[in-house]
Amino acid sequence: MRVHFPVDLRRACAIGIFAIMVLVPRLAGLGTSLTIDEPLWIARGAKFIEGLATLDVGKTFTNIHPGVTTAWLAGVADQFQSLAASQGAIAFAVSCALFVSAYLLVKLTSFWVGLAMAAALALDPFLVAHSRVVHTDALLALFLLLTTLLLMLYQRTRARRYLVMSGVTAGFVLLTKLHGAIFLVGCLLLLRFSSSSLRSWIRLAAVWALASIITIIALWPALWVPTKTNIDAFYKQAGISLGEARGRGGEERWWYYPREFLFRTTPVVTVLAPIGMLTALAHMKRRARRAPQSTAVSDSLSDLHAVALTVFLLAAGYAGVISVFSTKSDRWILILFLAADLLAMSGASALGGFLGRMAPSARPWAARAVVAGLFLVLNAWEVQRLHPYPLAHYNRLFPIRENRKLGWGEGLEHAAEFLNAQPDAGVPVVSYYPRVLAKFYHGQVERLVRSHEPGFRYVVLYRSMFERSNDSYETAFLQRYLGRVTPLSVVTINGLPYAWVYENQDQTE
Repeated sequence: MRVHFPVDLRRACAIGIFAIMVLVPRLAGLGTSLTIDEPLWIARGAKFIEGLATLDVGKTFTNIHPGVTTAWLAGVADQFQSLAASQGAIAFAVSCALFVSAYLLVKLTSFWVGLAMAAALALDPFLVAHSRVVHTDALLALFLLLTTLLLMLYQRTRARRYLVMSGVTAGFVLLTKLHGAIFLVGCLLLLRFSSSSLRSWIRLAAVWALASIITIIALWPALWVPTKTNIDAFYKQAGISLGEARGRGGEERWWYYPREFLFRTTPVVTVLAPIGMLTALAHMKRRARRAPQSTAVSDSLSDLHAVALTVFLLAAGYAGVISVFSTKSDRWILILFLAADLLAMSGASALGGFLGRMAPSARPWAARAVVAGLFLVLNAWEVQRLHPYPLAHYNRLFPIRENRKLGWGEGLEHAAEFLNAQPDAGVPVVSYYPRVLAKFYHGQVERLVRSHEPGFRYVVLYRSMFERSNDSYETAFLQRYLGRVTPLSVVTINGLPYAWVYENQDQTE
């Protein structure tokens, strides 16, 4: 006898499972490791809150980024004087953004399709990794996504509240990182498609921009009373940032972002996203020629393809523009990973529908559910396997070089654990990323370049020293130690060596 569960119960269980997908990978095990930029952002947050408490609003200008959303969260959490609390503030904010994204995706598609799309976002290993770090990138990616979804919902309903809310999240984007302004240009073009005339578009864009400006001014106290010091600092840092963008240093090759995208995404997304792209393009072409079928299932799948393709095109355009900057980072295109997750869910739906049609006795929706479920299970397994180091994720479909630069400092706590267990624990050591090691080591930690000075017993090298210029001190240390001196301890994460502890050869020679 088949047991039928009430629809409300099934939906409640699905929401509960989704909440677990969102919260557990982000909140479990916080505070166990530290990355190199986190002390800086925690200090900026403390300065931000100090400026508010003392009414010295000039202190709330901490960087050209400007990183205001991160500073708010890190500054409030810093009152607890706990790394776990600081990381938890970012993780909680990202989780809330994911819940809102799920709500919007459900509104744009249907309950089950929208929740599956949101689950794909929640279980992206690269997003999980940056959700657990006190930084700007996870927040930026989610605010970009929310801005787009709200605009699409406005196009669907013509409800002005969604346009205003999209402007508010656009303000969050600019408060988080100015790079996001490039993406917002695409959002304005998206708004143009839903406007009946140029005058109508200008009017809607003005409402959207006004909501954004009000949000920025309300949440950034440095703008309440602009001072000459802040203005000078802004122009100085803006000049430095523009110089880095136009400079000749760093990774200049156009294929940097495509390469890093393939390296950081998951195998299942690598396979399903191209299928989703082709399916979405074909569907959009058919949709332009004739009206879609009228069933709820076909409508929700049509909306799935439309949402996935729209977000991906905006994200790809954004990535293409910032690829001209000489300074690059894989985390800057985190929104592209989220767009690929949505396309992968579109591909899972298409593949499931094809398999369902191949088996006459199978129901198409059941086949789609099985493929989508497998997609989520594989990503969940990858996240669980790497916990608490999702930053160490890489796509196993592509071989990794032995000297591939990886790591933000994760794993150095284990090097500190080894050093703290030595008979001479507490002796001065030199290390790459000394601020990170010093958080966990019960002794003095200095930079590697001081290894020749008396008293430094141990040297700690780290994987991110790879791929530096031949004349850099990082390369010199690697050539001197790796393969030539037997390490006392090696920290391995995800099958790769991340940190090496050696006796200081300058003290033994």
